[in-house]
Amino acid sequence: MKTSSIWFAAIMIVVILATHAQALSLATPLVITNGTDFPICVATNVGTNDATVTVELKNGGGVVQAPTAASCGTTPFTLGPGVFCFNRYPAGTDGHCVVSGSGKVRAALEVYDSGFLTKVVVPATK
Repeated sequence: MKTSSIWFAAIMIVVILATHAQALSLATPLVITNGTDFPICVATNVGTNDATVTVELKNGGGVVQAPTAASCGTTPFTLGPGVFCFNRYPAGTDGHCVVSGSGKVRAALEVYDSGFLTKVVVPATK
């Protein structure tokens, strides 16, 4: 009986560690845009397996902003290996990107001007 309890405990530790290792939580610092610049939150699966992401832009008060265009959407989204998605927000929106989920993902907040030229790219970190 003791042996099976030890095996069960060992298996549970491995499962918990594996789950924890797969957890994803990335964020950028707050970025302030001007009236014509618009932010985009981008998530890219850099792994060889599927990744699941939720991509959000939160304002300075922590309120989630609604995207005007969204390939990630606002609910968990599955990215295949090497695939990216993005959520675009209205011009003049200030905020920071938050990407959560599982998998091997890189993320960034990109700011574009009204002519769709990149002004800045801010990488997300843990």
